Amino acid sequence: MNLRNTVTDLRSLLGRSLDEDDVKQNELPHLLYQVEAAEDGTIAARVRPAPPRRRRARRRAKVPAAGLTLDSWERRRVHRWTPSPPPSFLQVNYQGEERVFSMTQLAAMFLTDLKQIAEAGIGAPVTDVVISVPPIYTDRQRHALINAAQIAGLNPVRLINESAAAALLYGITRGRELPEPDKDPRHVVFLDMGNSCTTVSVVAFTQEKAVVRARQILRRRGPGAARCSRATASA
Repeated sequence: MNLRNTVTDLRSLLGRSLDEDDVKQNELPHLLYQVEAAEDGTIAARVRPAPPRRRRARRRAKVPAAGLTLDSWERRRVHRWTPSPPPSFLQVNYQGEERVFSMTQLAAMFLTDLKQIAEAGIGAPVTDVVISVPPIYTDRQRHALINAAQIAGLNPVRLINESAAAALLYGITRGRELPEPDKDPRHVVFLDMGNSCTTVSVVAFTQEKAVVRARQILRRRGPGAARCSRATASA
């Protein structure tokens, strides 16, 4: 991975603004690139030409001096080494030019790449898609993802929560094993430890339907960023 040309945390920053307290406290301190406000008020990443790469001269491996054992020599090497502090941000490069891309544009680039991979794999054009999103996504973030999909030439038929997508896949693949509608449902626990949050869902399955009995969401990153919320819905 070339960290100088890598924009991370796209999922967490999509559709959000720099004015949000959660972004200031729990997102920006972890970024390795420069961000600024886009024209629509959301977060944008500034990409700049990367500095020329310097070639490092190879160093010959040192051997323990006379009278030193290998163990004591290794301890001396450890005490001499001090790590250099990380940079405040990394400037990334896009075709040798300085550019500013909103998170929606970057998400569109990512979806375009996925679209091309899918079309190459199935040998047919891909247009209609269903995209799963973290359950903590706000309406603004969901609209930003829809705009990104449309920029990529896709038709987002629906956005569904990731927990609902996992339950739907389980119901499709295990449909014959599920209880009859007049019998007690099967309760399945789904644990999703994602980049933006950790979600635990309890879903009741029968052959006719799946009902989300309970769901708990925990934001993982940042001190004081742990927030729990529960919701009950039917899928």
